[in-house]
Amino acid sequence: MGYGWTALCSQVKLGLPRGRREVLSFSRGADDQSGGTGPCKAPRGEGVGDTLLRRKDWCLLVLAAAQGAPLQPVQLQKSLFLIGENVKPVESGLSVNFYAFEPYDYGPFDSNVYADAEELQREGLAYITQHPHRSYRQYAATNLGLQRANEIESRLPAGVCEYVRSVVQWALPRSFNEIVRTIYRQYPAQRARSVFNG
Repeated sequence: MGYGWTALCSQVKLGLPRGRREVLSFSRGADDQSGGTGPCKAPRGEGVGDTLLRRKDWCLLVLAAAQGAPLQPVQLQKSLFLIGENVKPVESGLSVNFYAFEPYDYGPFDSNVYADAEELQREGLAYITQHPHRSYRQYAATNLGLQRANEIESRLPAGVCEYVRSVVQWALPRSFNEIVRTIYRQYPAQRARSVFNG
């Protein structure tokens, strides 16, 4: 079940004050015919307090949200970018050393995403494979990684977990061009160093 982009960005379009990150609250958008609804804002007082997640924990949560499907680099990078933009740190345990995305050739990018995915692979929590017909690598959670992700989710507000899943399920069926175009439309500052012509 996927969530339409109109719904996903409903509060972003309204222009939340800079620096005030929220767990998004939205209803089904016009482009979402799934019949589902998006994640709800995390209830107050349901945060993880002083328990900050490690940066690679968020990478694992994104991989696990794909439910065994491999993620392309653009899907992994942009999902984590959206989480960093739209999840409120106080309620989610979003660490102050979360990924520092910067505009790059195809929008927001942080090489630490790949470094963390490789560390997760060494720990047996993820696996990285070469796409059989393309030049890029694919990223997915192992069974052990899925178990670890469940443990991490138990420490987070339900709204945060739902948002992570909705972002990944939005990204999964979409092409590289569609994802990059959408990110640029919603975050025009990320075009600064773009070479994208799609």
